[in-house]
Amino acid sequence: KQWYQRRVAITAGIVKQSKGPVKNRVVPPEIISKYVQTCLLLKDTVSQFLKQEGEDKAMRIANMELNKAQNMIKHEDEIFSRPARHFMKTEIPKTKTKKKKKKDLQGDDFEMKKERSFVKRDARRSTRPQRIRAVVEEEPKKKKAIKRKAGFTEELTATLR
Repeated sequence: KQWYQRRVAITAGIVKQSKGPVKNRVVPPEIISKYVQTCLLLKDTVSQFLKQEGEDKAMRIANMELNKAQNMIKHEDEIFSRPARHFMKTEIPKTKTKKKKKKDLQGDDFEMKKERSFVKRDARRSTRPQRIRAVVEEEPKKKKAIKRKAGFTEELTATLR
């Protein structure tokens, strides 16, 4: 009964993940037994092949190590005469390379910095490629604002012109 439940669960997962319709096929038992026999005949050949590949790999690794050891002995003077590698670009101690703490900004300076960082982020977002969607969503159409025609009194009292 457990094998049946596992089979149903696997089938349900396949159906759920499939993009198109899933078809049910019945394979005759004679064909299945034929391929089982073929697999049993090939089992010894495949295991011998895998064993040979493993041995070949071990031989390649042993040859690489042998060549490396021979080169180390042959070129020992040249290798040890090279200067030691330095990973820091300069001789400045690591404590000085740490970033300095940000000073607390107040008032207008803080607002200006905040606005500049927003502009930077916005520019980065606009240059970033948009996400590709499988289903293209239509953007809602914006309603056009209806312009009111100014009346005689509004024209006379308008102070913005």
